[in-house]
Amino acid sequence: MPITGLQIKNKPEVSMLYNGDVKLEFNPGGHRYTIYVKGVKQFATCGVTTVIGILDKPALVQWSSNMCSDAWIEGLTKADKIDELTIATLAKTAKLAWRVRRDTAGDIGTLIHAWIENYINAKINTTQTPLPPENEMMNAAILKFLFWEKENNITFTGAELKLYSLKHNIAGTCDFTYVTRDGKLGIGDIKTSKGIYDTFYYQVAAYRYMMEEERSYTTGSTPLPYEEMTILRVGKDDGKIQIKEVPNYKDYAKGFLACSYLYRLTNKNKKNY
Repeated sequence: MPITGLQIKNKPEVSMLYNGDVKLEFNPGGHRYTIYVKGVKQFATCGVTTVIGILDKPALVQWSSNMCSDAWIEGLTKADKIDELTIATLAKTAKLAWRVRRDTAGDIGTLIHAWIENYINAKINTTQTPLPPENEMMNAAILKFLFWEKENNITFTGAELKLYSLKHNIAGTCDFTYVTRDGKLGIGDIKTSKGIYDTFYYQVAAYRYMMEEERSYTTGSTPLPYEEMTILRVGKDDGKIQIKEVPNYKDYAKGFLACSYLYRLTNKNKKNY
């Protein structure tokens, strides 16, 4: 059955920022940003998630260990006989079980993101919204997203916004912006992870920081009053939805900048950096 209304971007995207002084090229395939400032290519441009990735993630260590353990148990249970070849094969596959699981989950997450992006753009442009996906896990997650939109009377104002910090040479993509029923401006980020982690707070704070930096550059005025910064987790396995607000923007913005400094410091001597 053909898939209708679901488009995943593979071609480079170009955005003009800072009153045209900054040209941002984004390659979805490699998830890489190329920046030109007044025609001059910038080197060592980092992505927001790369910068924040400098932080330790102890939960991932336990998760990868669990994937390895599960692979051993499943392999030994299903094996016709256990001999040297069986053990050697399991040893090879079990240590990479985390990668197989990550890539499978990543595919579903990418498809959910693509559907929601297409949906938000259709709402903004008042065009036909995409058809519901056939995949049950995708559909369960998307239905929860639509429920959140309806319950909070959300009006979307932007999707997949490309952002850049001139001060720190960092780029990123904000999932969406919106207005609430009370007229409050909000920034939203969609996650399909098992839970909501502190690193997500730094990420959303980074997006607001870059928006405010560009607005100050282009207008010289005070930043837009983004009163809400929402992390929206839609479970791809169970269809559950979890919503968290970033509790303290200034603290997490400082944390993001600290991550940037630490990342630069630890990578400055690497080749091609």
